[in-house]
Amino acid sequence: MSKTMGRRITAGLAGLAAAASIGTAAAPTAAAAPVPHFAALGDHLLLPPTLDGHCYGTLFVDLQTTANPDVVDVNFVPTGTYGAAPGCDVRVYAAALSGLNPGAPTYATVSGGTTTIPIHAGRGLSMVSVAAVQPFGMGGGGYVWLAP
Repeated sequence: MSKTMGRRITAGLAGLAAAASIGTAAAPTAAAAPVPHFAALGDHLLLPPTLDGHCYGTLFVDLQTTANPDVVDVNFVPTGTYGAAPGCDVRVYAAALSGLNPGAPTYATVSGGTTTIPIHAGRGLSMVSVAAVQPFGMGGGGYVWLAP
């Protein structure tokens, strides 16, 4: 591994630790709040437009806390016609990989607006993987921190 790559990884982990410390300083509440996370490719699930131009846009991946401190709600929010317009349904999945959860994906179809998949990430550091199966898409996942 090059020194530059090592510095980038160290900087990314330092940023994640800083985000985690912000998340642990707040008092726990039942209301949903953004989950401290680091997404290398950004917070959008990138999808290719259809050839006829009818389906386009991305799905914004919004990670929220829940009343259960081990669960993260993964919200897929349409930013274009994908997941919002008739005939532009998107099959997605979300999974968490941690010491508590082996990473089995949960599938859903984004159709007619925002779709939520609750995943049991467990407390501490977990990797959240999201993707679109049909059409193929990438991005939006990353590392999350749920305060122990």
